[in-house]
Amino acid sequence: MNLTKITNLNKEQIIQLFELTKELKKEPLKFKHSLVGKNVFFGTEKSSLRTRISFEVAMNHLGGNCIYYNLKDSTIGKKESWKDAIKNLERYVDLIALRVFSHNIFNEVVNNTKIPIINALSDDYHPLQILADLFTIKEKLGHLSKINIAYVGDANNNVTHSLILACAMFEINLKIGCPKELIPKSQVLIEAKKIGNNPIITTDPFVAVKDAQIVITDSWKSYDVTKDNTKILQKFQVNSNLMKHTNNALFMHCLPAHRGKEVTNEVIDSVNSIVYDEAENRLHTQKALILMMLK
Repeated sequence: MNLTKITNLNKEQIIQLFELTKELKKEPLKFKHSLVGKNVFFGTEKSSLRTRISFEVAMNHLGGNCIYYNLKDSTIGKKESWKDAIKNLERYVDLIALRVFSHNIFNEVVNNTKIPIINALSDDYHPLQILADLFTIKEKLGHLSKINIAYVGDANNNVTHSLILACAMFEINLKIGCPKELIPKSQVLIEAKKIGNNPIITTDPFVAVKDAQIVITDSWKSYDVTKDNTKILQKFQVNSNLMKHTNNALFMHCLPAHRGKEVTNEVIDSVNSIVYDEAENRLHTQKALILMMLK
């Protein structure tokens, strides 16, 4: 099993993963010897707080070991090919997690190793974040069936792409409010249509959040993006006025958040904000995923 994008898992596997996540969260000590002797390689081209720490803590809780490696200063992909590096790593570790800029790296990595691969973030997809998000939503609402989610902001990014595919899998009603210059990639929308349903895309944020039970946003300037889109995104800020037009929605953000830009303090610090529960569940869903892959 690999997880380079959310569609590597089917709906039944995700439901199974969530059941294991629930058990791991409730009784963490029950699994403390599950992965004794197992090693995970965590390589990243981009600085990381939640992803790195949650991987290291997850392996610690399961009795295994996580090896952090800074790809930014590495010779991999420069002096040494990804193929050669991966063929070496598979002799040392049991699972490889990569946080990289180009999603194309996963095509080369997956084709050259027999051990499990996890996409811990790429320019196109962020499946780990969406697994945590769906689990958190299920915790809060009790189910995922026919719920209404609104995504507001820059929609041409890894979080939105993974969210679109996941919502299609679970038949979740997704509306996206974004500038016309920052709509999701067409290939993602085509794939979502084949799976189930496409999101409704609008340039009016108030239309996007109408009847929403969940409102999600992300940074306006993240990853390796150098272009500043603040001007065209200004009307897509998630603030108290926008939230008043929802169905008393819960607010989510994958973090880090740029307070005062994509979201205001009054929203992210409100009683309807579940951003820290969402961040915690990265740990629990990743533990479940690693356990499923290695056991």
